[in-house]
Amino acid sequence: VKLWLDANSKYSTQEKHADVADPTADYLFGNRIGYCVHTSHAAVYLWRSLGIPSRVGTGYMVNEETRRGSTLLITGRDAHAWPELYVDGLGW
Repeated sequence: VKLWLDANSKYSTQEKHADVADPTADYLFGNRIGYCVHTSHAAVYLWRSLGIPSRVGTGYMVNEETRRGSTLLITGRDAHAWPELYVDGLGW
């Protein structure tokens, strides 16, 4: 699933898939141009269709170089989403 999405999708924050009933379906079955939210949800849908437990994680990914002493500046640009798989014996 990951390799297929890597080969068949394009990252862009310009493509929002807004004003549609299902942005993930619009991404996956449309032009496959989107950002981390679209890709992670599409991956989870595909893995679940194969019976693989999966979920979307969200949070912030902050580059360590932006640290100023003990302070990190976190902005909306640092928001990120990623797919997670459940592996028996290992967990999420």
